[in-house]
Amino acid sequence: MQAVRTMGLRTGKGKGTKDLSVDCQGSSLGIYTTQWLNEFHWSARGESAEDWLDEPKKKREKLPYPSVNVVFPTKATVQQSTLGEQGGGTIFCRRKQWAAKNFPRNHFYDSNSKGGPVLMHSKMIIATYKESSKEKQLQADDSDNDIEVIEPAVGWAYVGSHNFTPSAWGTLSGSGFNPILNISNYELGIVFPLKDKEHADLVSCFKRPPRKYAAQDEPWIQEESPYHQE
Repeated sequence: MQAVRTMGLRTGKGKGTKDLSVDCQGSSLGIYTTQWLNEFHWSARGESAEDWLDEPKKKREKLPYPSVNVVFPTKATVQQSTLGEQGGGTIFCRRKQWAAKNFPRNHFYDSNSKGGPVLMHSKMIIATYKESSKEKQLQADDSDNDIEVIEPAVGWAYVGSHNFTPSAWGTLSGSGFNPILNISNYELGIVFPLKDKEHADLVSCFKRPPRKYAAQDEPWIQEESPYHQE
């Protein structure tokens, strides 16, 4: 949250709120709930923990899933990679996670490396603002002017060791008066602004836009592969 604010990329609240879409790529999945994904999205917007915790807990638990996409390889993607299933030993998802009630399966996107048919152990987040119709009109109005317009950043990117899990990124507890961040893992990474869509595509380790899971798609589940039995 603080890093987003420092870059001047807070989305704001109320009628002027910018719509932020977040693509989270990693090699291990967590247990996802609507409360935690909204909590993460709130922080990704640069909004404060105090304001989040001021909302009633029952309301936070029942919010719809936000614009957060989980970028994780499908079973087919692993099978079609250079090393096949044998190369999927460091990509983790369990069947009980995927089959859990209310798990956000509709928010999953395939992870395909820009480097070719290889699997990735990288951890990256690409967060971009969705362009409003008003902004598009302003751009059209300025197209004939001789004045050079310096566009603000369109979002931000994170690269580091955090998988997209509550253990790595933490959970919030306490109250708006005394918020508490609970973190289980020690992780490290960097955050930097994205000047435009082309910049986001350039720095991304995965192909953008990622392909949404089709009805027949399932994530790679290592424990179900004959090559990874204990």
